[in-house]
Amino acid sequence: MYSTIFDDSSPFIVYSPPDAWRSEGQEQEFNETSSVCDTPGSAATLTFYGTHLIFWLHKIIAKSLLGTSITVVGTIGSVFNTLGLTVPAPMSLYSIDNGPPTAYQVNEFQNTTQFGVNFFQATNLSLNTSHTLVVTLNNNGTFILDYIQVDFNASLAQGISPTGNISSSLATSGGLSASSSLPLNSSNSGLPLEGDDHPGRITIPQVIGATIGVVSFVAILLVCITYLVIRRRSIIRNRETSAIQYLNPWQLM
Repeated sequence: MYSTIFDDSSPFIVYSPPDAWRSEGQEQEFNETSSVCDTPGSAATLTFYGTHLIFWLHKIIAKSLLGTSITVVGTIGSVFNTLGLTVPAPMSLYSIDNGPPTAYQVNEFQNTTQFGVNFFQATNLSLNTSHTLVVTLNNNGTFILDYIQVDFNASLAQGISPTGNISSSLATSGGLSASSSLPLNSSNSGLPLEGDDHPGRITIPQVIGATIGVVSFVAILLVCITYLVIRRRSIIRNRETSAIQYLNPWQLM
């Protein structure tokens, strides 16, 4: 499973109207932040791509991508947040690619705040295309968005065992990336896959070896330069000393 998380503060999530949303956050929430809204009709929109994984995932790790899923996670306030107020439980709508909306209704408030609640999940989204998720508050309840998670199901290439981790990134619509990871045996990270059309590409061990070589060469070069400078100064100093010692005293008169 290859995952990336868009925090509520991510620039890829567009809130409309902006003044209807406010930033809050508690210790139990992801990055200790959340976006809160209580204005009906307000929306949060995220556009993401199905398979824009960098080549490390496509060429080295994954033999095939099986599907994409997205999950919206939020917080539900406790009953104590609504004491003395006629505030209904929030009802939110979720639509993928302008499809029919799916509703999530909080039945009733609990005695404690609920964190990490899955408000919505869509699976088996098509690959090689962009998708747009629109979250809309459908009443005047208090809606709290924590984060949105996008998952890619991938089958590992032959010879790669699910141990260790490799950092990678998911290219998104704005050209930035969100850090992610996929299980990988790092000792096999440079092995080409069947059908690989870049068998001569530079691997991680080659990059590390070249870096060590360059650093070593620069270090040796600096040592040689330092030695030559010190030796030159020593020769000049010796010449000056010899000149003083053999100076003819009659020349001073």
